[in-house]
Amino acid sequence: MEKTFKVQIKKVFPDHFEDTEDMVVNESPLFIFLNNTKVGTVFRMPGEDTALSYGFLFSNFLIKPSEIKTFNLKENETYFTTDRIFKNIEPIVIYSSCFDEKGSNAINPIESSLTIGREEVDKAKEAFKDVNTVFSETGSTHYAALFEGSHLLYFYEDVGRHNAVMKVIGKMILDSKIGDDKFLLLSGRVSSEIVRIAVISRIPMIISKGAPTSLSIALAKEYKISIIGFLRGERFNIYTFPERIKL
Repeated sequence: MEKTFKVQIKKVFPDHFEDTEDMVVNESPLFIFLNNTKVGTVFRMPGEDTALSYGFLFSNFLIKPSEIKTFNLKENETYFTTDRIFKNIEPIVIYSSCFDEKGSNAINPIESSLTIGREEVDKAKEAFKDVNTVFSETGSTHYAALFEGSHLLYFYEDVGRHNAVMKVIGKMILDSKIGDDKFLLLSGRVSSEIVRIAVISRIPMIISKGAPTSLSIALAKEYKISIIGFLRGERFNIYTFPERIKL
């Protein structure tokens, strides 16, 4: 399924308008099934559906990766089976900025020895500036990237910022790379649901071009996550646990 498609628009200028074409991102539902029961619907940009589905199940506490028995991918549908027995699962619907909070109070703070320097922040920011992205075509996506030091591991886009993060988390699971020695780089604001996903995935640091919210800062303090925001040129703000950043 295509990630973008063309639409007819009227482009308006101060003194005239033009009939022309524009590229828009494709937003469509992905239905996720567990033991033939629909457990979730994610409105996403098509692509990386396997990683997104794994990230969805993991970040919503529905199943552990080790409990998955089989997996099958169809267009707009993913199917998982497990030997676990589930009763009365309420399907979760994820639009642009929602996250289910169940289970997060059972997670311990992240005890990580990760530290990074200014040069690693700069390299992370520049790692994919020349990548041909859907955003460059449409202006309608968020991105999430995972780094290990200055090495870019994964880069994903989506119409929802947390969808992009769940794709990263799902790929971490598929590649068995869960660990507290990595950091996230985001394009948008750092919301509380992004911090919750980082907590569950044991990611001790989030760097973003946007700003955090009061709740995301509170959660980051509680679970020992460093937040760097307003990344602009060589400037940035450190909101929590500055000792992890070598200045």
